[in-house]
Amino acid sequence: MVVKHLDLEIHDGELVVLVGPSGCGKSTTLRMIAGLETVSGGELLIDGVRVNDTAPGDRDLAMVFQSYALYPHMSVRENIAFGLRIRKLGAAEVEARVVEAAAALGLSTLLERKPRQLSGGQRQRVAMARAIVRRPKAFLFDEPLSNLDAKLRLEVRAEIAALRRRTGTTTVYVTHDQVEAMTLADRIVVLDGGVAQQVGAPLDLYRKPANAFVATFLGTPTMVLLEAARAGAAAPPGAQQVGARPHDARARAPAAPTPAEAVRLGEIDVEIVERLGQESFAFGRLAGASAATARVGALLEDDAAKAGARLAIDVPRDRLHFFDAQGQRLG
Repeated sequence: MVVKHLDLEIHDGELVVLVGPSGCGKSTTLRMIAGLETVSGGELLIDGVRVNDTAPGDRDLAMVFQSYALYPHMSVRENIAFGLRIRKLGAAEVEARVVEAAAALGLSTLLERKPRQLSGGQRQRVAMARAIVRRPKAFLFDEPLSNLDAKLRLEVRAEIAALRRRTGTTTVYVTHDQVEAMTLADRIVVLDGGVAQQVGAPLDLYRKPANAFVATFLGTPTMVLLEAARAGAAAPPGAQQVGARPHDARARAPAAPTPAEAVRLGEIDVEIVERLGQESFAFGRLAGASAATARVGALLEDDAAKAGARLAIDVPRDRLHFFDAQGQRLG
């Protein structure tokens, strides 16, 4: 993927997450930072020094890949220590760093095992330990949790957060998982088509998306977009679309009155109800809507809704998002 435009300063100790759909340029950006891809235009600076032509091994960065890339014939101890021995550190220093990293990542009892004797989560911890023993200027994570099941992703994600707090090392993290992005990041960079669509703190992007792409990319279920003229809301000049997050919406019986502070977006014919315990979401078709606005979710106030039912969707006026013809945020 070609990265067309990215102007980004990452501060010391910051954890920045690059997120976006497949092919958006996030892994390419990370690989350019690492020196694994050529920077054909612009400048890449590390600690104020231009490194466009600096070899990867001379950038003092540690990268953790999606694949664990462990040496199968080496023990956990040897895998963690390998990079340090290549750099000819003394045996005592190598051992001290290995022991420290292993303790931090819960690997102390596994140091003599081979990778084939480890679970996926344990192998990823070894890959992380191999990175942190180097004490680099920055960590680069390229979708490190994508091969793990949901439970292990949660566990290793917590360990990455703890590692960052403990070391304070600058970290650039690539993922397609918005939950990881929202959980880990100091700032998120949302990429699409090789262009940064928005950069900011996670909740800032969620609450005030810069454009319709960011609005619909972040958030589960996704933001609902309608033609502004059909939304029954007082839209600002130039508004072409109005958006509402399902968490802000309320599903009511069609005959129920709309609260004074809210706007009725329309009605849905429920196709499925997703019950998550503390909340439920109804998905269906807005009555009379085109396919582009066919899917809507709303927080249910009771368990009465079921497939085939019709529900009205109300949203507080101050929770509406307006976008112009180019999809840019208004207000």
